[in-house]
Amino acid sequence: MTAAIVYAFASAIFLGAGVVLAQLGLRTVEPLSGAAISVPTFTLLFLVLSPLILHGEPVVWRALPIFMAIGLFFPASLTLLTFASNRALGPVITSTLGNLAPLFAVTAAVVLLHEPLLPQQLIGLVVAVAGAAIITVTRPHDLGHWRSWALLLPLTSALVRASCRRSPSSALRSGRARYGPAWSATSCPRWWC
Repeated sequence: MTAAIVYAFASAIFLGAGVVLAQLGLRTVEPLSGAAISVPTFTLLFLVLSPLILHGEPVVWRALPIFMAIGLFFPASLTLLTFASNRALGPVITSTLGNLAPLFAVTAAVVLLHEPLLPQQLIGLVVAVAGAAIITVTRPHDLGHWRSWALLLPLTSALVRASCRRSPSSALRSGRARYGPAWSATSCPRWWC
């Protein structure tokens, strides 16, 4: 198994654990309060780890504003949307719909960047969307209290992730191309970008 596959599985495990743990925390605080705690905590952790992560990397100061802009937009809005969705819909629906980001990213890549869509990729997207639809439509009766508008929360979260991944004007994409993967790793976790 390659390192990339191990990282992908590890990130999926951590992302899933985070959504479930957030549900426990959201029993006692509002989503905004939870985001106000988790985003600065993540930032502090990255500040402490940055000398290790960026060891040996040249400092490219012109990249700094690009990744600062991403940091202002991406983690905070995504965390708030995910927490609000988790509180309204629960971790299963939030994770399922929130992970439809590849659908939006691939759509943007095909439409805006004219990237080819191979048949096996299309089949994968159809399976992912079908799975999300099955999980969402067949929710247990004890979750019947949430409203349909709440489904927009995790879908918007997926759209935010996708815009970070594939938008042709995405600062992350241009930043990674210009300044290397270590710079992009400091602003956007690998599994999101």
